[in-house]
Amino acid sequence: MGQHLELVFVNDNRIEDDKLREVLANAGVTGKKWDGYLTGGGYGWMTWANSGQPVALFAGHYDGICQKHFVRLGIDSAVLPRQANLGERKGLVDEFLKLGSQIWRAFPFYEGSLSLEEEGPLLSPFREHGVEEVQRVLPLDKIATFLSKKAAELVQPYQWVRQTHPLSTITSLERESLLIIWDASSEGLARFLSEEFSIE
Repeated sequence: MGQHLELVFVNDNRIEDDKLREVLANAGVTGKKWDGYLTGGGYGWMTWANSGQPVALFAGHYDGICQKHFVRLGIDSAVLPRQANLGERKGLVDEFLKLGSQIWRAFPFYEGSLSLEEEGPLLSPFREHGVEEVQRVLPLDKIATFLSKKAAELVQPYQWVRQTHPLSTITSLERESLLIIWDASSEGLARFLSEEFSIE
């Protein structure tokens, strides 16, 4: 089992088990509820019936630092080299991001990201720092970032993201939130997988 590629979402309020289970089921994630070790509950390994072959998915939720509540969805990075080519890898990552967008729509999260397991600093701890620090840490180790309306007001991505990350995309989502993909090109994903997972 390798390192995970994770969707992580942060919320001020606790996520209800039944609601999360319902949203996951509607998104094609199936499995038995897990009475595991994560504080606040969790679901453990489940199966995500994406557009290709079904993929094992870790799905969990827990209470974390700064009295925040987290939802995590992770796929083992070992799944990616098993894809036939870069196009299929990008297709899997894009589908995983669509799954993340379904979870994002269901809850009023403050922020979220698609990043390495336990990497890619979240915005929440940097709310009191200057704009320059926010701009420095936000893209680190991430493929994509979800921003609520309040988070987007802090970050002001239209003022700098496309200038510093010319291959990025910014997409409007529900509740005046945004999704930033830091490098939307296939070459950008190839670089990310090579640098972070040593996947050629």
